[in-house]
Formats: sequence, structure tokens, C-alpha cells
Amino acid sequence: MPSLITAVLLGLSYPPVGWGWLAHVALVPQVVLALRADCNRRLAWVTYVVATAWWLVMLRWLLPVTAGGWAALSMFMALYTPVALVALQWLRREWRIPATIALPMIVASVELVRGYGPAGGFAWFGLGHSQAPFESGSHASRLIQVADLFGEHAVSCLVAMTNGLVADLLTTPWMRRRRDPAESTLGRIHPRLAGIVLLWAAALVSAHAYGAWRIRQDPTTPALTIAVIQTNQAQSNKDSDSLEQLEHDWNHLLQLTRDAVGADETPVDLVVWPETVVPGPLNFDAVNALKLSPEPDFQWFGRFHDEIADHAKSLRTHLLTGAQAVAFHEPQRQWNSVFLYDPDGQQQMKRYDKMHLVPYGEFVPWVGSWPWAKDLFIKWLTPYDFDYTVVPGTHPTIFEIPRNPDRDPESDTRKPAPPTRIVTPICFEDAVPRVLRRMVYDDEGRKRADALVNLTNDGWFRPDQRLQHLQIAVFRSVENRVPTARSVNTGVSGFISSTGRVAAALPVDGDGFNVYEIRADARRTLFGRLGHRPMAVMAVATAVLTAAAAFRRRSRQSRSAAESSP
Repeated sequence: MPSLITAVLLGLSYPPVGWGWLAHVALVPQVVLALRADCNRRLAWVTYVVATAWWLVMLRWLLPVTAGGWAALSMFMALYTPVALVALQWLRREWRIPATIALPMIVASVELVRGYGPAGGFAWFGLGHSQAPFESGSHASRLIQVADLFGEHAVSCLVAMTNGLVADLLTTPWMRRRRDPAESTLGRIHPRLAGIVLLWAAALVSAHAYGAWRIRQDPTTPALTIAVIQTNQAQSNKDSDSLEQLEHDWNHLLQLTRDAVGADETPVDLVVWPETVVPGPLNFDAVNALKLSPEPDFQWFGRFHDEIADHAKSLRTHLLTGAQAVAFHEPQRQWNSVFLYDPDGQQQMKRYDKMHLVPYGEFVPWVGSWPWAKDLFIKWLTPYDFDYTVVPGTHPTIFEIPRNPDRDPESDTRKPAPPTRIVTPICFEDAVPRVLRRMVYDDEGRKRADALVNLTNDGWFRPDQRLQHLQIAVFRSVENRVPTARSVNTGVSGFISSTGRVAAALPVDGDGFNVYEIRADARRTLFGRLGHRPMAVMAVATAVLTAAAAFRRRSRQSRSAAESSP
């Protein structure tokens, strides 16, 4: 029953319900169960079964894409729950570490590990994610501002800390024994309990004060006016063999683009289309090969480059789009890419190729050397019936968009403004902190991008996933102190400020556009310089303490067995 209560409360903490305040107490029933459990084996099995059910429910949006992958991923992710609870019990019993301290250490360590692997990791449903906004017009959250220090896991630590404190209050004696009958009532408060309450209060008050300070620094310098397009094009349309359907959707995209640029008197600096919204490849070699093909259908797919160039030129704006890049040689290779067209209609020579690929969606991990096994994986774990392997990119690409000249308030004249540097994570890349940090900051910790522009096609999934994806994307803006523009085929398209405020978001499963002026943020962050290194140190320390506790426990059990034997 305690595990079921935790599962329900935790599920309600994330979108679509999104009662984030529940996350601060959701773990308490399961933590108390772990601290009082006598049999670790029973604890592990019970919590694993409940955790599997929880992941199956929470990842139900994956079911229409791959039933096999949905089940396999859920069963694997559930393994972390019993491991974390048994580790918590050992740290509490062997080293007498309060849950107020041990639980944040374990939660952050587990989240860090599962964000890295296997197969690139899966960081969905971090405890701290529940604290981020996901609705248009919502205010920036104070608590999540600490993410610019140690990343999203720092927020998870704070939320876990409250859960640990409540568990300690329920399992630790409130009063110590009175040694002196004349001792005052206040003197009987358990010093251990008083210490952890003070520690928790100091951490939460400091985090909220820091958050308020960072939000007050919200930048006001305009950077770019961006129009994001949301076509609401069904995935079945994108996979359609009907040229008529593709033609209809393509014309709808072009009309939305014209409407967006002409919607306001303010010039639009950049129009952003979603991921892979163009039916054909856009790299020059592929376009030329298609145009020269004797097959009329192939020639049809080769015309999109020219139409995009014509629209960018006629609308006098930069146009950023997701599309395939294809090499028509043996073996055939393809990339999931972003292309930028200038206002003169020229496609820039550089493009961005997606670096962090989605396992089973863009590549099949582990079995590439065994064709028979790869075929089985494709059949049961991917949404395709053919090998749709994408070649990963090797480095970020920085696109520069010229800005309108800034007005000098003293002379009332215009002075040249530096271009706005943007990076373009594709799809789930904005859910991976280390990938986005690498895009925004160089190896020396210098900021090399002013904004994120995320191009995504979430049309594969149900609406719950799209709100969760937006909530996770908020952390990338806060961690790196850059605004984000999102163009998502089926939503949620919109804008996120560098403090994590969601602005001007389009509804899920709607089509349209949003035009918004993003603001550059010159602040550099500790997370941008150090990344996950501080959290990795804590994870190693947690692992060492847990291993030592396990060894100490086993040694004690062995001595007890030896003493009790005749």
C-alpha cells in the first residue's frame, strides 16, 4: 500500500495533471516503508512490481509507437527504485545518515546514472522536473533557478530533501530521554532531529532567495524576433505514400509561414519550421541527384529546396528548417539535420546534424554486428519495418542571425548590433543536459550561443508526452541561461525565457504560429563551466558509502551467524 500511494502521488506531480507540490511528499510512504522494512528481498520485489506498473502508466504515450519498447523500457527503468530504497536503508542503518541527507544523495545519483546510459540514457521524470512550469504564461519558478549551479539534479535534491525530512520526522524519536528531572522541556528535543530541520530550512530558504535574485536579473535586451510554426501534421501524413497528401500539407506549411511573417508590423528575423517537416532531403548533393533523376516522383521530391529559397527571399527573412540529408552512394547514409536559408534565398553551407540519436527510433543499439538480431530488434522494438539508421553528427553548429541595429538613447541613432548566435537541438536533444551544455558552452566554459532553437516532431506520441517534453525543456534554458524557441509539429511550440518562464505557447494538437521577441542573457553559469562534475563526485561518494555499508552489513551478519552456530 505505501508503494501504491507513492506511485499515485508521484504520477499526479507530472503533466497532464502537474501538481508539482505533491512531489515534495510523494516519496514519503515508500521511504518510510524502506526504513522500517525487515526483509530487503520482499522490499525489492514489491517496490519493483509497483515501479514497473508506474512506468507502464507514465510511458503510455510510447505504446502507439512501439509496444515492445514500451514494455522493455518500463521494466528496465523500474529497476532503479528497489536499488535506491535498499541503498537508502543501508545508509540509514549502517552509517546513521538521516533520510533528509541520504535521500537527496541517492535520488540525484540515480537520476545522473540513468541519464547517461544505457544507449544514451533516459532522463524522463526526474524528480526536479515536476517543479518546472508547462503552461503558457506561467511565472518562472524560484526553486528551479539553482539548476544554473549544478543542473536539474540540484532541484531533485531539494525536492527529495523535503521527502526525507518528513520521513525522518515519522521514524525518528522527537524527544530524547531526560537525564535530569529539572531539565527544561525545550532541552528534551532530539538534537539529531533539530539539526536536520535546520539543515532543510537553510537549504530551502537559500534556494528560494537565490531563485528570487536570479529572476530579478531577467534580461531586457531584445535579441531576435522569431516566428515558430506548428503544422499539426499527423505522423500518418508524413509517412504517407500519397503525393497529394504531402502536397496539401506542404502548401499548408507555406501558408502558415506567410501568415506569420505578415501578422505584425515588426519584421520577423527568423522563421522556424519543425523537425523533418520537409518531405525531401535538402543537402545539395541529394537535391541535384533528385532533380537529375529520370523518375518523375524523384524529381518531385527535389523541388523543395527551390521553394524554400524562394519563400525566404520573398519574405526577406531567415528560414530555419529540419529535413533529411542523404548521401546517394553505397552504403546509403542519412542524417537528421537543420538547414538555414538567408533572406537572399541562399542556403548556408553549414548545417547541423543531430548528435544524440534516439535508440530504436534512429539507431538500433548493441546488435549492429548481428543482422539477424538487428532484424528482430527492428521488428519488435522500433516503429519501422526497415532499417532506419541515422548517422550521428559530430559537433554543434553555431548559426548567426543578424539583428536590427540597436538605438543609442543618447544620440537617438542606430548602431550595429552583434549577430545572435543560435544552436539547434533536434527532438529529444533538449531533454539531455550534457548535450545542450556542449552546444551552448565551449570546452573552456565560454558561452558561444545566445539562444536555443529546438525543432521537434512529437507527432509520434500522445499529448501527455508533449507537455512533459516542454517541462523538461525549461531546465535547459535555466541551466545555460539562454532563451529557447520551440517549433514542434503537434505542439507545444512556443518560447521559454532564460529564467524558465513559458511564454506564448501554442496548444497541443493545434496548428498556427507564434511571433515573439526573445531576449539575450549575458550571464554565464556554473553548470556551463562544470557540467555534471559536482554531481558525479556526489554520485561516486554515494556509491562508495553504499558499498561500504553493504560490506559492513554482510560482515556483521557473518559474525552473528558464526556466534550462533554450535
